[in-house]
Amino acid sequence: MGAQLSLLAQTAPSIAISSYVDVLDEVHYQSQLNSSRFLKTCKALDPNGEIVVKVFLKPHETYDLKNLHDKIERQSLILRQLPNVLNYSKILYTDRAGYLIRQHLKTNLYDRLSLRPFLQEIELKFMAFQLLQILADIHMRDITHGDIKTENIMVTSYNWLILTDFSEYIKPKYLPEDNPGEYAFYFDTSQRRTCYVAPERFDTKRYSTEAANKLEKEMDIFSLGCCIFELFTEGRPLFNLSQLFKFKNGEIDALETIKSEIKDPTLQSLIIDMISLEPKNRPSARTLLSKYRGTFFPESFYSFIYEYVRNMVQPTGSPNDNKTTMSSTLQERRKDLDTTVTKLFKDFPKICTTGEYPLKRINNSVNDDEFSFVAHTIIVNGVGQIQLQKFSTMSFESVQSQSALLFLSILLHCLRNLAYPKNKQRCLEMILTLSQYISDTNKLDRVLPFVMFMLFDENSNVKALAIKVTAQLLLITESVNHTNANVFIDYVLPRLNKVCQSPLTDGYVRTVLANTLGHFARSAIRFHELSFLLSFQLSNVAEVNQLQKVRRKLLRQFEEITTTLLTAPEPHTKEALLLNILPICHLFGKERTNDVILSHLITYLNDKNSSLRISLIKSITGVSVLLGSVALEQYILPLLTQTLSDSEEAVVITVIQSLISFCRVGLLKSKYFYDIASEISVLLLHPNFWIREYTMMLLIEMSSKLSKPELYCMMYPIFKPYFEFDVEMTWESLLISSKKPVSRNVYNLLCTWTLRSSKSLFWKHLPSKNVNSFGNNTVEFISKSFSAKNYGFQTNFKPSKSHVTSIANIEIPLTTEDKNWIDKIKSVGLSETELWKLAALRPYVFRVSKMLSRKPEPQFNGHDDNLTDKEIFGLPQTVLFDIEASDGAKAQNTHVILKHTTIKDSSVGRIRNSSPQLLQRPIDMNGSLILTPKSHPVINSSSENVYIQFEPRSPPVSSSSIKTSSTSNESTFRVTNSYNRQHHSIVEFLKTVDVKPPLKSFREFGESYIESALPFSFSELNALKFISSLSDHKPAPAVAIAANVYKPYIVSGSDDGFLKIWDLSKIEKGTTFKPVVNHELGSSITNIAFVANYDVFIVSTSDGCVNLFKTCFKNHLTNREVHTLETLRHFSYKDSNEHAVTLLYNDDDLKPWIITVTNRSRIVTLDIRDMSVVHEISILPTYGAVVTSSLSSDGHWLLCGTTHGALLLWNIIFKVMVKSWTFGDGTPIRTVSLFQRDTRTNEYSAIVAGGSSECLFTIWNMTRTQVEEVVSSSNMNPSIDSLVSKPFKRDTTVNQTAAFENNYVCDFIYEQGNVFYADGLTSEIYRYNIRTKSNVPLLSSRSASEKSTTTKLTVNCSLTTVGKTWDHNIQDRVTYYHTDLINCMNLGVLRSGAALVSGDSSGTIHVYMLQK
Repeated sequence: MGAQLSLLAQTAPSIAISSYVDVLDEVHYQSQLNSSRFLKTCKALDPNGEIVVKVFLKPHETYDLKNLHDKIERQSLILRQLPNVLNYSKILYTDRAGYLIRQHLKTNLYDRLSLRPFLQEIELKFMAFQLLQILADIHMRDITHGDIKTENIMVTSYNWLILTDFSEYIKPKYLPEDNPGEYAFYFDTSQRRTCYVAPERFDTKRYSTEAANKLEKEMDIFSLGCCIFELFTEGRPLFNLSQLFKFKNGEIDALETIKSEIKDPTLQSLIIDMISLEPKNRPSARTLLSKYRGTFFPESFYSFIYEYVRNMVQPTGSPNDNKTTMSSTLQERRKDLDTTVTKLFKDFPKICTTGEYPLKRINNSVNDDEFSFVAHTIIVNGVGQIQLQKFSTMSFESVQSQSALLFLSILLHCLRNLAYPKNKQRCLEMILTLSQYISDTNKLDRVLPFVMFMLFDENSNVKALAIKVTAQLLLITESVNHTNANVFIDYVLPRLNKVCQSPLTDGYVRTVLANTLGHFARSAIRFHELSFLLSFQLSNVAEVNQLQKVRRKLLRQFEEITTTLLTAPEPHTKEALLLNILPICHLFGKERTNDVILSHLITYLNDKNSSLRISLIKSITGVSVLLGSVALEQYILPLLTQTLSDSEEAVVITVIQSLISFCRVGLLKSKYFYDIASEISVLLLHPNFWIREYTMMLLIEMSSKLSKPELYCMMYPIFKPYFEFDVEMTWESLLISSKKPVSRNVYNLLCTWTLRSSKSLFWKHLPSKNVNSFGNNTVEFISKSFSAKNYGFQTNFKPSKSHVTSIANIEIPLTTEDKNWIDKIKSVGLSETELWKLAALRPYVFRVSKMLSRKPEPQFNGHDDNLTDKEIFGLPQTVLFDIEASDGAKAQNTHVILKHTTIKDSSVGRIRNSSPQLLQRPIDMNGSLILTPKSHPVINSSSENVYIQFEPRSPPVSSSSIKTSSTSNESTFRVTNSYNRQHHSIVEFLKTVDVKPPLKSFREFGESYIESALPFSFSELNALKFISSLSDHKPAPAVAIAANVYKPYIVSGSDDGFLKIWDLSKIEKGTTFKPVVNHELGSSITNIAFVANYDVFIVSTSDGCVNLFKTCFKNHLTNREVHTLETLRHFSYKDSNEHAVTLLYNDDDLKPWIITVTNRSRIVTLDIRDMSVVHEISILPTYGAVVTSSLSSDGHWLLCGTTHGALLLWNIIFKVMVKSWTFGDGTPIRTVSLFQRDTRTNEYSAIVAGGSSECLFTIWNMTRTQVEEVVSSSNMNPSIDSLVSKPFKRDTTVNQTAAFENNYVCDFIYEQGNVFYADGLTSEIYRYNIRTKSNVPLLSSRSASEKSTTTKLTVNCSLTTVGKTWDHNIQDRVTYYHTDLINCMNLGVLRSGAALVSGDSSGTIHVYMLQK
């Protein structure tokens, strides 16, 4: 396109370039980016954002661009598959101009090299690696660029390079050597006079003769070599145009220039290879990548980093193959950033391992400061808690190269544009972890600005985490340069102050800031000291003076933040500040701490929040050490002694602990010991054990600071009356000899007396101006001597004759009211000889009573929609739910929430869609929708009513014998609640509560019949009477039989998918031997179970379906006959290859659950009301496939048996496996059944058929996991060792067919203490009575006279031998009735008694009557 075009191009366009751009649809011109004569480059806007439009002005209207358009479009379609290439998204032309349009990216490589923060060496290498990979990718697709230069390499904010502006078909391959104007016209668009064009492209002869030749790949290699040189020399070009000509002619040697600018010999070699004068000596991009692998480029670029980053920046979704596409904008791809962070968070352990970043794992229990929100540790996903390390302490090559910058750049790029707060928090945590592995300068220059930007996020959790991460980042920063010396006063503190002062900042964020402010102060001190050190090393006096001004400014900013937090409205904020206030005091110094901090702290002792008072007292010790003894004696100590009378006993304990600390560090002088002893000695009578203990510790600590004369002459007499005898000042002596304290009841009654006394002389006190050594006023109570000195008590009430003697033998007068209170106190356990304790406690209790009227501070919450603290910690509110069935007329006028359903049967769908009751909407003559009338008012305390229709899933395709329940017949319910407040969070929570009516409320299940006792005892039935043989299932095996124990019909299923219902009353009469209902399900039936007390049964099939069918009857004059089936519910497993192996029903009206065990070893519990999954439990496949299961009568326990002989006991409520064991030789478990021997206890037993080939079945105690009974044949010899439970261990050598060498039980039924079992080899049926241990042959060649024998194997285990078995090896043996293996049995009812129904593998079903 370009050859000879410079002669035709216009010097200046006749009209403004914006006119050419504005003619495009939905494109709006913004500005012109260059002044090139060849392609006018403009910046514009379209609906997707900012774009770049390159305009080619046709020299004349007949200039044809069609061929060029097709070539560029084909090239763009190929290039759009690469994530590191920005192709032209639109290529079009008009009669006046041609247009190339692509997305606009802000920064190119040339600009990025001059921007802060400057690129590190590892980043430069990764960029060079990317450039070679880009070139290898496009050359592999047989595409060349033609104009590679730093202006055409775009750089994203995460340092991902994108090559753009391909000019293979746009610019000429060759240029004239004698006309520099041609080069300037096509290639020098920036007018920098730099040259990246390969020297062989300057060929005057070829320029005029070969206009349309394809570019060689070696030309791109040369241009890229010039770019890599410029990349590593901070933007200095390798050649300008004149230097390139000299290089081509051999007049200059580029090697000298390269060596003078680049010191790395490997990089020198790379560039020399790429700019070789001979094109054939320039290696391909793939060759260069292979040659410098492990030498210049780290191995991690090849093995992990590049491909990982490339996959993350790859756009999601596949573009249209038929056209070029515009890259999506940041707003459209905002959620892609969340996906990127989620992937990084998930892969973070792999990143740290592959990148060889040392993670110093520590014990989770280790915490350097349990009261601080900021620690030197962080929890890393998939790794655990790690110790944050400083950069200078790690000598690993991966750390010193700072390769973590490559991942940090991605995280920092994502951080500000994430949509979800959780991902922002994850991103901040990963940023902090990776920041360990970069230099301190990069921490401050690169990471800190992005982290502090999150201080102004709208989410409080993100703000708080940003504050903590900022503090941790500064704590692990050891060094600071001159540029960052003032980072606190210029950057960090102004933003922290803005957060602190902002009305949008909630209490939680202020609390975190208050706790971390001490860490910020510690880092600020270190930074300032480092700055002073740098100044002294340079002997710069002016700079030292400037640093003193900086310190004053630093103190002012910290003072402003501290004052704001000290006066914060939330007590928790003040507590958090007190927990870490010492570094702030250290920064302020003694004078400023006294003026700013202490003046606020002393007011906290009067705060109504006891936690704040405790926090203050705990922190005051450290502050006192800084302030010295003067502040302690004049301010702090008087306040602490006053606080000994605090109404909160935890505060009193903390005060005593603080006084002990003062004694230990020597701040408390001995002259105050005596007054302190006078104040605290009475606390030895306090009912609180901890107060007494710490009081003794304080006395011991003070006595250790006194000499013997001072101790025993001055302080010992003060506390001596509170001990039984003389004591030594040791812990054991004081504890043993202290007098008995008053009880809690006495102490509480004494406090009540203080508050309620009106006519009392006991509490009468006189005005006193006396003060103790702390400056506090003392309280002086009247005594009996007061009357003699003052001519009576001068009151309007007379004293009682009774009195109380104080510890100093001073009589205290009492009034009648006082006498009554004394009597009350005596009645709760205080003797007459202990009344002196009341007098001793009188001053202390009097001061405490003044504090008892203090009420908790009300918590203010400015948001009406949020819960206040009073509501959170107050009394709970009971919310009642009510469920009412709504009739059809009402449902039409109410809001009905329908669950999503999938209609499989088109006929059923038509029926449902045509339901007039729910879906028909009347329309008037004009076609307008007529609105339904207003709903009927409901009298209820709730402000919202929710109407829910429990709609089952659609049934499968059914035959003509089955009808489907329509939507109009399904139950609709109105769920209301009694909550009458307007808190949005509670209202939304109540909507999520799964409230369902009991099963009996669902009318589609029919009426439930009352369960009653069976009219016969199975223990008395000792024979079988053959009724009929049913063969409709032949030749398919009968696999399942379920019987209704209260109505004379059974349901059977076969392996070919046929479901049949048999009317036993008709079969008994002999009127018919055919099923009354015959239905094909289309897949093998695996199990059938009845819903207790309903004419509803559950069927599972091998195609993964679970169906509920209802038996419908037709009424006759004398009886009800089974007529047809109705489908009620349908469920399908998500995995089409999964199906139920066993079905169990939990007989609970409120929890009507179906427990299914699948062929994938999963326990899936379904709610029969809507067939929703209640919970799912996975069973380890090592136990083997589950083939049988049994549910306890209370629905809590599930016993499973597997093909590997394992028994698994599960608790369904807690979804945990409680026990697992095996026994015997590990033969497969065939059948299990849980039952209760005694219904008065909660203990369960289990009958197990299988597990051992040496017995027919065993009975186990589930509580002890011990076998209680063993039933075997006479040819079996079970050993004690084989019947002991043992942990399951998979043994692949066990013969799984061992069970078939002896007699075995193929199926059994448990009912009323009897086990009806079938022999697997002879198909004989027996009844075994568990109580009498008798075995009766019901259908057998064995004589009934053959008695079973019972012997004791152990104390708790018995062995029952059932006699000689049939010799199944005799060829002419006679089989009884069943000619094949019995697969299933069940007990039903006939009109005249009980029935036993059995089905075998031939498809024959036999019906027997049980007789006496």
